[in-house]
Amino acid sequence: DAGGGGAATELEEELLSGDRDATEKSIDELLASLGGLEDEDDDDIFRFDDDDQDEGKEGKSDEVASAEEVESIMDELQQWRQRNVDSSYDGWDSDRKKEFDTWIQKYIATLDPDADPTTVDMDATRRALLSERPVD
Repeated sequence: DAGGGGAATELEEELLSGDRDATEKSIDELLASLGGLEDEDDDDIFRFDDDDQDEGKEGKSDEVASAEEVESIMDELQQWRQRNVDSSYDGWDSDRKKEFDTWIQKYIATLDPDADPTTVDMDATRRALLSERPVD
């Protein structure tokens, strides 16, 4: 009996091994087919992070625009600093001062869109921005 039981055990192991291989193959095929569905229809089938991915795409384009805006605003800051070197803020006419105050609001909105402009100390911001020489 022991020899017969050994043969049965070997047969069971082969069958179980075959079942495992078949199961793994079935899982791989199922995953591949699901992957195929996702490629064919990217809208919303079986996508858990769909919203996050869409936001990420939009965020990337916003980041690019934001980086360009920051670069532009920093270039403008250097121009304002140069104007301050050429003639100090106190010597500017009222139109130039008003233009600079408007630009400061744009500067703040670009660098910190969530900032409340009514709580920003415009005089301190102006002094801080113009306190340094322009960077070439």
